[in-house]
Amino acid sequence: MIKNILLCTLIICAYALIVYPSEARADTQSINAPIVVELFTSQGCPACPPADDIMNKLATNPKVISLSYHVQYWDRPNRKDILGRAFSDDRQRRYADYSRSKRLYTPQMMVNGGAAFIGSHKEKVVEALRAAKPLEPITITAVTGDSATLSLPQLDNGFYTLWIAGVKAKHIETNARGQSRIFTNSVLSLKTGDPWDGNANITSVTLDKNPDIDHYIILAQNQAHGEIVAVGMLEF
Repeated sequence: MIKNILLCTLIICAYALIVYPSEARADTQSINAPIVVELFTSQGCPACPPADDIMNKLATNPKVISLSYHVQYWDRPNRKDILGRAFSDDRQRRYADYSRSKRLYTPQMMVNGGAAFIGSHKEKVVEALRAAKPLEPITITAVTGDSATLSLPQLDNGFYTLWIAGVKAKHIETNARGQSRIFTNSVLSLKTGDPWDGNANITSVTLDKNPDIDHYIILAQNQAHGEIVAVGMLEF
C-alpha cells in the first residue's frame, strides 16, 4: 500500500512539472554561440511530448545543437520506440554514474553535459540555456568515404573523448488514431574516436554510413561523460 501511494505521488509530481505543448516555447533568439542540448526521451513515455516539442523549437536555431536519445526501457513487447537504441540507455546510465546520481527518468535534459533536469520544465530549460558557456568549434576539413578529418581546437590539457553521433533530422510517427508526433535530431548511431589531450590537432574519425542519417555531430567531452567543451557538425 505504501509503495503504491509513493508511486502515485511521484507520478503526480512529474505531471505537475510538465509544460504543455502550447506553452513549450523556450526563447532561443539570444543564443549566438554553439551549445549542446541533449534529451533522453521515448515514444512510450507519457510525460515526454512537451519536452520533444521544446526540442523541435530549439532545433530551429542553428546555434543550438539538439540531440534526442531515445531510450529502450519504456519499450514493451507490443510497443517499441522505432528510434530507440541501446546506447541511449547506456549513455544516460553513464551520465548518472559520473554525477553520482541514481536517478534515471524521462524526459531528462542536459545542456553542455551539465546537471540534468526535467526537460518539459520550460523555466529550467531557459535558465540552463542562459547559463551555458559557448563551446569551442571542431572543424571538419575533409570527408573521404566513411572517414572524416577533424581540426581540433586548443583547450586546457586534459582527457577528452570524441563522440560521433549520427543524427536523423526529422521523424514523423503516426499512431493508430491518426495522430502524429514529430521528433527532431534523433541520434541513430554513437561512436567514440581516439582519446584527445586538448592540444590543437588534426585527427580522423569513422562515420556510420546509415542511409537514415542526415548529419553528424562531433562532441568533445571531458572524461567521456563530463562537460562538453567543443562541437562540430557535418551536414550533407
